Amino acid sequence: MKINPKRKGLIIGALFTGISLMLVATIIVPAIVVLPGYPVEKLVGSLFKGLSDAQLQLLTIGMLAGILLLILIPGLLFIRSSTPANEPIYGGKIVLLLLLTFFVIHPLIFYIFSYTKEWNRSDGQYLMASLVTVPFSSFAFVIIGFFVDVMKKPGNL
Repeated sequence: MKINPKRKGLIIGALFTGISLMLVATIIVPAIVVLPGYPVEKLVGSLFKGLSDAQLQLLTIGMLAGILLLILIPGLLFIRSSTPANEPIYGGKIVLLLLLTFFVIHPLIFYIFSYTKEWNRSDGQYLMASLVTVPFSSFAFVIIGFFVDVMKKPGNL
């Protein structure tokens, strides 16, 4: 399959979105993809003792957002600087960027929903809420793909 080089980021982002949406049907994968947020929450909890549950969630959201920015900004700049003018962006770079953000975006959106909806975190069904959040977070890959296309150097395909 040949991908239009002018919209390669958007197309690969849409593929990642489609795959994420299809994985929701497995029921177990959404619960697994939000688990990387748990060590971040434990780290925040150990750094700041005596926080309420809401404060812990808010700091975890901030930490996950910071990690996402630490992946996205250098990744986008690397893609822009390593692609010669008048040449298409190598699809492997886009896939790598999306893979790195995959395990940060889903927990981030999960924690944002959890914080705003005040879900019962002590309930065993808490992880099943990922079935609600993963479809929303899956669309972030289209947005990242769009930014990859926007960040191209002038003259790049």
